[in-house]
Amino acid sequence: MDHMYRLMRIFVLILICSLILPSAAFSQAPPEDDEGIRQFRKKVSEKIAQMDESKIRSLDRLLAEALQHYYQKEYGKALAMFEDISETVETLDLMFWTGTSAAKAGKLKLAEDKFLQMLAVSPELHRVRLELADVYMAMGRLDDAEKQLLIVKDTNPPAAVVLNIDRRLAAIEKKRGAGKTQVLLSASVGCQYDSNISAGPDREQIDDATNTITLEDDQQQTESLNIISRVRGTLRRDIGDPRGAYWYSALNFYYLHSTELSKFHYMSTDLSTGPWLTWRKGILKLPVGYTDSRYGNMFLSRRMYFNPSFEYFFSRNFSLAGGYRYTDEDYPDDRYTGYDYSSSTYTFGPNFFFNNKKHIISPSISFENRNADLDRASFTNTELAISYFTRLPYEVDLLLKYRHSKKNYDGHSSVYSEDRDDTRDTLTAVISRKFFDRYFASLEFLYMDNDSNQSLYEFEKLSYTLNVGVTF
Repeated sequence: MDHMYRLMRIFVLILICSLILPSAAFSQAPPEDDEGIRQFRKKVSEKIAQMDESKIRSLDRLLAEALQHYYQKEYGKALAMFEDISETVETLDLMFWTGTSAAKAGKLKLAEDKFLQMLAVSPELHRVRLELADVYMAMGRLDDAEKQLLIVKDTNPPAAVVLNIDRRLAAIEKKRGAGKTQVLLSASVGCQYDSNISAGPDREQIDDATNTITLEDDQQQTESLNIISRVRGTLRRDIGDPRGAYWYSALNFYYLHSTELSKFHYMSTDLSTGPWLTWRKGILKLPVGYTDSRYGNMFLSRRMYFNPSFEYFFSRNFSLAGGYRYTDEDYPDDRYTGYDYSSSTYTFGPNFFFNNKKHIISPSISFENRNADLDRASFTNTELAISYFTRLPYEVDLLLKYRHSKKNYDGHSSVYSEDRDDTRDTLTAVISRKFFDRYFASLEFLYMDNDSNQSLYEFEKLSYTLNVGVTF
């Protein structure tokens, strides 16, 4: 009898959590043959089957009490209980109740996470997409909300659902009209260890075809502990119909202070502005910009550029992106006479999105042609790159990027008789996390290996950077 009673309790709990209530929770239920849901329910059933009778009774009582609070609109109390149950076993309905309770209680990030978890099990849970769209609207992420609504609308739902979606889309349009200008500002400060701030070779003497060159201390590989400061501001203003046109402006300030040698201080201030043209499947950006650079506390260069780019989304999982950059840079200092240049860079590559963009893989190829006044400062550069982004638990983001470039110079320096050729490999890893909505921290690792047919330009560089910052 005890055995039969236990099996009956298991059956009831599974029935409540996995079969009956989804039809109430999801007004647009997915097909019964949805493989993702079937596999998920199987795992839940197996986990419940391993529980003892007292644990099942305890969960049953807690679930009943949580649902009582939920239907009495006491969402804070219900949320705490749903989260307690989820630590032991979690069904799709439990995710839904947790998400909706969190949204009602103002915990929007938790609500987003729960709804995305459900969509990872089955993208066909259209009711969940509608709830997620409401969460995004409450977060002010109107583009994301609109995207979720349009995905559901494309499935040809019932007329009542279409009407509901159209009302929400109209609400998004109204919100956009009410807040045509959006301003964001972030600032950070960090500490960096750089194994080779001079980008110099690891030896004192360099041999060329006829001579031995003796390098100064700061021309060789030089370690440095640096203080890094960054400020970034963006301004976006609607200049047309929503999903139409925006004017986007950005300010980027970067300052590196070397605690070892002041000659390696570096500062750049970049301003860019231009229109963004957006529609459902793509986005076209047309910014122009200016960069002021200072090196060693002295004015280094001024740079003007035009950087149009385009991305077209063929599906939720695939897009193609391309860009062109024209740059004109001027070096007023006599020490850099002949280094003024203009360049054209072309970049193209696909983007692959998995699990609702929790995983993004982006390979690319680019080609640059730089024409400087001096041949030894002119080159062609071909670069292959691949990056991987993922969202880890606890709101931790991870970015990995590898680049391989090949530079062929048009001339040689005064100490070599052959034209210079460089091959560079760069690996970057950045892990970052937000805290309390406004604060963030990141740890960045960089390794660079520059191989050249002229030993003066061969070097390795390794750096670690810890940043903390705040957004406004």
